[in-house]
Amino acid sequence: MTPRMPARGRGRFGELFDRLSAQRGEEHDDFQAEEAVRFLDQNPMRAQAKAASVVSWPLRVASAWSWRFLVVLAATAAAAWIAMKLSVVVLPVAIALLLTVLLEPLVALLVRRGHLSRTAAAAAGLLLALVAVIALVSQAAAQLFVQFPDLLTKAADGLEKALDWLKTGPLALDTSVIDKALTSMQEEITKFLQSNSSVLASGALSVTSSLISIVTGSLITLFCLFFFLKEGRRIWLWVIRLLPAPARAPMHES
Repeated sequence: MTPRMPARGRGRFGELFDRLSAQRGEEHDDFQAEEAVRFLDQNPMRAQAKAASVVSWPLRVASAWSWRFLVVLAATAAAAWIAMKLSVVVLPVAIALLLTVLLEPLVALLVRRGHLSRTAAAAAGLLLALVAVIALVSQAAAQLFVQFPDLLTKAADGLEKALDWLKTGPLALDTSVIDKALTSMQEEITKFLQSNSSVLASGALSVTSSLISIVTGSLITLFCLFFFLKEGRRIWLWVIRLLPAPARAPMHES
């Protein structure tokens, strides 16, 4: 049988037990607080914010502008490279846009005053533009063909005057010397043409491909011009809808 502790002894033991329990509770609370602080310090977002606060504000602004400038520069270079690769299509479309700006008032006038449909007005505007271009080219070609014989005559007269000056001028060259020089020049030209026939053939091929590209670009320009004149507003609104919503109104107003 265990002897009972006196009431006074139990009171002192209980007080000591309460103090130990309270001290242990405070130590446990301090341990939890330290663990919480350590967890916050190990949090990536907090660590990133703490690291960012170390960098000065001007340096952060400069770095932000730098990488954005590099992104814009790379996007511009990529767009220029694509435009160069697709120049056969991009250039005719650009020319068609410029011609559309010039012919749009005429088409609007035909629709408003001539009571034509949009399709008929676009076709009429396109035909008028073609007639104007053909007339200008024909006028220039006619002037060239008319003046071409005169140019040949003047060139021959100039050559004869130069030869006479060489014979009767201060140099007083012999006729045989001049004839030999002309003969040797003709021989050199003939040899050059014979030895560079492949180069001349490739040049002719490149000229032919250039002409084909010009014809193809002209057809693309006419095709785009007709549809820009006919459905220009719908095409523009469709392009505007492809942009983000905040940029649609400023782009449309510009």
